Amino acid sequence: MLAFNGEIYNYKELNAILLKEKIFTKGFSDSETLFLLLKRFGVSKTLDLVDGMFAFAFYNKREKSLYLARDRVGERFLYWSIIKDSFIFSSEIKTFTKIKGFVSKPNIALIKDYFFTSKINGTKTFFNGINELEPGKFLKLNVINNNIKFYNYWNIEDTFKTELTLNKNDIMEEVISKLNLATASRLVSDVPICFFLSGGIDSHVLLNSVLSTDESESIELFFADNFSNKYSELKDVELGIKFYKEQNKTTDLLLNTSKLSLEQYLDELNKLIWFYDEPIQFINSVQLSRLCRMINIKKYKVAFSGEGSDEIFFGYERFVRSNKLITKDSSDEDKIKVLYYGGGIQNKELISHLVKNSGVANEQDSETWKWLKENINLEFNKLQLMYSQKFRLQMLLQRQDRVGMMHSLEIRTPYLAPTYLSYVNKIPMDMKYNFNNNITKEILKKAFHKKIPDRIINKKKEGFGSDMQSWIGNNLMKDEICGSILN
Repeated sequence: MLAFNGEIYNYKELNAILLKEKIFTKGFSDSETLFLLLKRFGVSKTLDLVDGMFAFAFYNKREKSLYLARDRVGERFLYWSIIKDSFIFSSEIKTFTKIKGFVSKPNIALIKDYFFTSKINGTKTFFNGINELEPGKFLKLNVINNNIKFYNYWNIEDTFKTELTLNKNDIMEEVISKLNLATASRLVSDVPICFFLSGGIDSHVLLNSVLSTDESESIELFFADNFSNKYSELKDVELGIKFYKEQNKTTDLLLNTSKLSLEQYLDELNKLIWFYDEPIQFINSVQLSRLCRMINIKKYKVAFSGEGSDEIFFGYERFVRSNKLITKDSSDEDKIKVLYYGGGIQNKELISHLVKNSGVANEQDSETWKWLKENINLEFNKLQLMYSQKFRLQMLLQRQDRVGMMHSLEIRTPYLAPTYLSYVNKIPMDMKYNFNNNITKEILKKAFHKKIPDRIINKKKEGFGSDMQSWIGNNLMKDEICGSILN
């Protein structure tokens, strides 16, 4: 018996393996392929074979064992709990609140982890008794004796263990060709695919890769714009589209834009809260939700996203700031504090005051702090990337999963294809970050020079801007916040 959420991209290739075992498939469903692989080869070998984003539960009747598994990077989420001797699992936290006997209580003991990192990281969640299965792991439950064991089948840490010795030009060629392969693998679909586009380098590089591998006559692009010129990237988006149309005459690019008034923003926020399950970390999650709503109305079920590029190519300004804070005399504890607290270190005293005498654990007891302590001997910038991919990326993938599923939309991220991520993690750090000239993502920028507009390559990273940054002092916003507190 199999319960499966997600997508196995290489299921057609895996059907050939089954055929050699004289196991025949209809060939139209990745669910069928996954089920037959699990029956024939078991969970461990199947997980080594599959490429996808997934969370699944598989019951092996012969073994009397239930298996839960999650994809390597964590694009799909999976939770479990034991409630009155019953083992419960779901891809959504709200499911547990409907189970008889479950007492819904916030996980106040780990609230500091949320305040400082915007997520309770690792195996715990915002609710007592609800556990998160981590990426790259599977769980085995023996239903006879209720024994639970956890197994790693893939680790982010392992992808950093070796370093490429190729010259820069060879690596640049591989950065392009391997992204094209990752993109092509994720273009496998029975339905048309649309594309998230912003004014930044990540989505433009990915669009270039899509245009290099896809033969569609047209691609619909969806862009979340802002009313304020300060936060609008429309000029860069239009510049890119004009550039690609001149380079590629066979594919038409159709731009769809979405803007939100403050009233619309608050309305969308109220809808999103129910689906998010845990506190919403990003003000732009609401804009993403509105954009996904537009995509749903246009009947698309699959979208491409440039998520993950910053985490693998050293793209965040916070990486640069943290690097400058660390000197040869910095202690291990100093390094941990810089990574764990980030910009939140300024609020350390305020947060400590807020949670005083409330049974809250020290941040040093969190899974993230302990992990940092175990890995602190790594070169600092390599540790930054590893930490960001293992923990901070989960917030972005959580947003992508919650918001996408709210609108029945599957969001795919080629940058996070495990083969591509593993390759990029082996690129020497000085090729990603030019320390002397303070250039982030240098290898990506050089690889795609002339393939995307120079302005897009050279612009400073701005992030996903939001008019909310202007609205925060608006009277309507003040009324909304005060009303929420009073209620």
